[in-house]
Amino acid sequence: MPVLLPLAFLLLLIPWIRRLQAPAARAAGGWQSTALLAATAAGAFHALTLEGLSLAGAIRTSTVEAVWLAGCLLLAVPQILALRREPRRFGSTTFSRPTAPEAAFLVLLGVLLGGLLLVAWVAPSNNVDSLLYHMARVVHWAQNESLRPYGTAYGHQLWNPPFAESLILSLRLLWGGDRPANLVQWAALVGALIGVSGVARLLGLSRAGRMLAVAFAAALPMAVLQATSTQNDLVTGFWLVAATYFLILDRKQPLGRVERVGMGVALGLGLLTKGTYYVYGAVVGVWYLITRRWRAEPRRAVAEVASIAACVVVLNLGYWSRNLTASGTPLGPAQWVAGHSTATLASLKPRLVLYLPRLLRSLAPHLAGPWQPLNAAIDGAVKGLYRAFGSEINTPILVWGWNHEDTAGNPLHLLLIGLTLVGLAVSPSARRRPVADLALAVTAAYLLMVLLIPPAITTVGVRLHLPLFLLWSPVFAAVAMAWLNDRWAARLSVVFLLLGFPWLLFNATRPVIGLRPDPGALQIPCLRGLGCTRIGSVFEEPPAEIEFANIRPLEKGYRAVAQQLVASGCRDVGLRIDSSDPEYPLWYLLEAPQSGFRIEAIYTTPDLSPLLDRTFQPCAIVCTICGDRTRLHGLGLTIRQGVVRLFQGDGFTWDEDG
Repeated sequence: MPVLLPLAFLLLLIPWIRRLQAPAARAAGGWQSTALLAATAAGAFHALTLEGLSLAGAIRTSTVEAVWLAGCLLLAVPQILALRREPRRFGSTTFSRPTAPEAAFLVLLGVLLGGLLLVAWVAPSNNVDSLLYHMARVVHWAQNESLRPYGTAYGHQLWNPPFAESLILSLRLLWGGDRPANLVQWAALVGALIGVSGVARLLGLSRAGRMLAVAFAAALPMAVLQATSTQNDLVTGFWLVAATYFLILDRKQPLGRVERVGMGVALGLGLLTKGTYYVYGAVVGVWYLITRRWRAEPRRAVAEVASIAACVVVLNLGYWSRNLTASGTPLGPAQWVAGHSTATLASLKPRLVLYLPRLLRSLAPHLAGPWQPLNAAIDGAVKGLYRAFGSEINTPILVWGWNHEDTAGNPLHLLLIGLTLVGLAVSPSARRRPVADLALAVTAAYLLMVLLIPPAITTVGVRLHLPLFLLWSPVFAAVAMAWLNDRWAARLSVVFLLLGFPWLLFNATRPVIGLRPDPGALQIPCLRGLGCTRIGSVFEEPPAEIEFANIRPLEKGYRAVAQQLVASGCRDVGLRIDSSDPEYPLWYLLEAPQSGFRIEAIYTTPDLSPLLDRTFQPCAIVCTICGDRTRLHGLGLTIRQGVVRLFQGDGFTWDEDG
């Protein structure tokens, strides 16, 4: 099955990685080191080969299959020949018998991850950001057979870093449809847990301590919710944990060439995944630079830093160059970048003045609960602090959405982070290095995020905090182990995992058990304080119902349009939609582009209009911003359903009044 080729490639990398690692580095890093190095190597292979295919305009099923198959053969054949010449003898590995809490931990972790895997496989992507750009860019790339910029009404499809979505693209081509799309985030959660375990090992924690760190991370509400979606915060978190792992490993055992490249790749792929990583990765980079022996070994220090920088540049060169050509900067249009970060000193000054209110505003959404008086009190307190600093906030500070991946806070984890900080302050054993260094780095990254990333302080910005919560997990475990013995730590790990199950079972848009007013199969009545899920169980609902869980007002219109297009035989479809209107559901209903439908934007903002394909002559136009028009671009109106309009016919002209 072609979709398994990337997994086979990853597994085949492991013996190669172990052979290339220096024995001292392998011993210091444990099995987690090999696993993370294999993941970074597989990620780099994917990113670089897909860039090569993109340059040739050859991103299609046959070429992607050929690339991954060739990679597997290059790894497997030498190993098979070596085994035939001299069969290896593998010594037996002994494991101590797990205690009852440890066994319960392993079972619960397996059930949690297994349940998330099933949901990720069954449920189509339905997150709003995914419908707007994560999945929309994937199908455009598949249609264009290239990562090149294209005409669109929503610039996020073009300018945002592409790694997570490009991996979805490869899996989509290998499978023949969108079914594996959610597996990227699920795999990132598994990888992040391995990385958290590895960091905890480097901090000197026992097996029970490592279990506690993993349980803390696995029970994060936002992590559980996102593990079945096509967002990219878990992928970002994985690369952050991996880069930090190699940095701490360097403190314990100077990195060999393989580990140093692994750190460079983790940093490079993090930048290639999400813009927030420019802040998180900068903290890791500065930490690494501070620990170099500049005076004692200047040449070696420069060479090490240069090798890591080279990895970062090589991996991001294609993405940066496409943006530079299309927008004038490597990260996208200057105005677009300014809206997502602090781009100038002038915009930084007012944020410094309001820093304390901004910090509290970023933390407040994690404290939202079902008790409206408490929510109102927190909202009022933060807004009052803004007024005291001469500013006014007219939008909600916190929104109760405990089981939705855009708004779910991590209240228990935030409380435990506060207790961890107290523990670091009062306990010398908990404050040992590098635990204190890691805590300082994560704290610095959070404080910089509040200052430099405006979306991170909004009600839907809590998802951007996820990588830092993941990275705090081993810090929490290290401090907790100063007061807990192994048995109690294992018991606490079990409790954490149990606390994570409600977000698997009652995910608002992809639930295992639906919370509905009139419950049916795999449903129970809405619970007071917890509310209702937006659909029933993903194991009962039709896929199209799951797809529209977050955008019900558009469902009838998109379905009517898709049915008409299939019946009419028209396969060239133009899009005239607003930037806030999701386009991916139309691709989903039409099973495009593999079904033969071609969908292209015919309307965009003036700065993006040069990217429109003026040779495109659609026989149908889907429009959501056409009001009472009965004719558009020479085509007549055939369907009017809500805000959705369908115009069909011959004689398309680029003059909208033609």
